[in-house]
Amino acid sequence: MKKVYYIALLAIIMIVCLQGYNVHLQYLNYKLECVDKINDVLVQSVDEEYHNRAKSKKGGITKEKQHIKYKIFHSFNQIPGEIKKEPFFNLRTLNIGSLKKKGIISSTSDALTLLEQDQIEKEGKPLNLANLNEIVSRRMEDKIERSIFLLDKNKKIIKTEGVKKVPSSWVCSKDVAVNLANLRFVRVAMPVPPSKFIAHSIWTLALSVLFVLIAVVCIGYHLLVIKRKEQLLRNRELGVNGIIHDLKAPINSVISVLSLLKVKIKEDRILLDVISQASDKAKLLESDIESILLAAKGGNDRMLLNLKKVSLLELTNIVKTDMDILYKEKPHNIVISDETHGDNMAYADELYIRNVMRNLVENALKYSDDGVNVQVLIRNIDENIEVSVTDDGWGIAPKDQKLIFRQFYRVRQHKQVKGYGIGLAVVKYVVEAHHGRIRINSELGKGSCFTFTLPKAQ
Repeated sequence: MKKVYYIALLAIIMIVCLQGYNVHLQYLNYKLECVDKINDVLVQSVDEEYHNRAKSKKGGITKEKQHIKYKIFHSFNQIPGEIKKEPFFNLRTLNIGSLKKKGIISSTSDALTLLEQDQIEKEGKPLNLANLNEIVSRRMEDKIERSIFLLDKNKKIIKTEGVKKVPSSWVCSKDVAVNLANLRFVRVAMPVPPSKFIAHSIWTLALSVLFVLIAVVCIGYHLLVIKRKEQLLRNRELGVNGIIHDLKAPINSVISVLSLLKVKIKEDRILLDVISQASDKAKLLESDIESILLAAKGGNDRMLLNLKKVSLLELTNIVKTDMDILYKEKPHNIVISDETHGDNMAYADELYIRNVMRNLVENALKYSDDGVNVQVLIRNIDENIEVSVTDDGWGIAPKDQKLIFRQFYRVRQHKQVKGYGIGLAVVKYVVEAHHGRIRINSELGKGSCFTFTLPKAQ
């Protein structure tokens, strides 16, 4: 259950981080929008400041609105002499392409404006940075503190108006050229407070927070449901374990009574054989109950093994006898091959391994047609004994072979076979508890071969 909590916590952290990163990107985009606005305002303010200087006799501030006066002359002779004496600009001397490439201008009209800026500066009307700052503040329509810099051609600060030391968190506009002959630029720096961003994106932020809250509530609800289901399964497991333990008590009593009868009855061999068979069946039933208990626990961590030297050949013969009786109405043939030359003693728990053999042989008989051939091969492999149960039955598809040892997993066959899907899971638990391995080799329609290993008795 802890893994579920960790995964849910990781999911919540990822959702919060993604939403936080999304908000961060929105804030950066908002700052870029602010920079674009500052750029537009600065260009307009520079143009207005130039107009004020051009209309002022001494370069002071004028309240007159911007306008252009023009007069049309139909021939050169109509131009008055005093106008002919005014300076003119030869645009052929300007490399417009080079100026654009350097980012000084964006159009030819910008070059004309800069030439006019040079002219009025020659007339003793230099750029008024304080006036430009006032115009920018008015156009921005806010009272946020800012700085305006006058830069030389190398973009070094010549003069500052406003805050002298600009924090690194402030945003800066593009550099706008204000002269051409003596190249200079102006730049605006100002803060973009998060409060403005929040006010600007209040609904987007509210929806992001709402999304995170909904995701957290949904994950929390699913965790609560999983916790309740886990508690229910735990209670059910405790109930099953209690019932199984209650079943074991009378079976143990039966085994004890049968053992006592075997001691008391020594003359009647037939009766002794019947009692012995009944005792064996009772012990096998006890082993089945242990298998169910093991499956309910879901693993081999708590399996208690009664390890001793066990003859796998004898266990296989016992299983063969049981299966011949149990499936006497179904034609079949079980062949046992011992390639160990009598050296088939394994260090194992007799009841558990007998249960393993019974499961594998019975599955070979169940999942096959009449006349099935089952071969049990016992052989030595290094320090282990290997047992293979091979049949020519229905076989198992490759997709099912990967899941066949999972609890409650059942292969869909063309014929309905009764079962619960815990037999092979228990087989795997028992074999691995003995430090062995089990594998399957099967082909659909041609049969299956289950092979497992056990440690050899020294």
